[in-house]
Amino acid sequence: MMMSQDERYGIVVYIVAAQANAPPFKPWAWEICRDGEPLPARIREGGFKTEHTARLAAKVALRDFLSGLAQEQTNPDW
Repeated sequence: MMMSQDERYGIVVYIVAAQANAPPFKPWAWEICRDGEPLPARIREGGFKTEHTARLAAKVALRDFLSGLAQEQTNPDW
């Protein structure tokens, strides 16, 4: 899943990357990145059996992250 917006307009790109780790049990993980780099406070989770389940969890995490970020920008005292 990817949210892509143009840097020329002062907007940052956030993506979720799913990756396979070392087998054999639960090799899939995801991580939220900004502009192709991990966030300073890394947001990631692993231990998924399939790429599909990792991507589903990543979609929820990215939605929650972006929602919280928007709320924080709207209410700076929050």
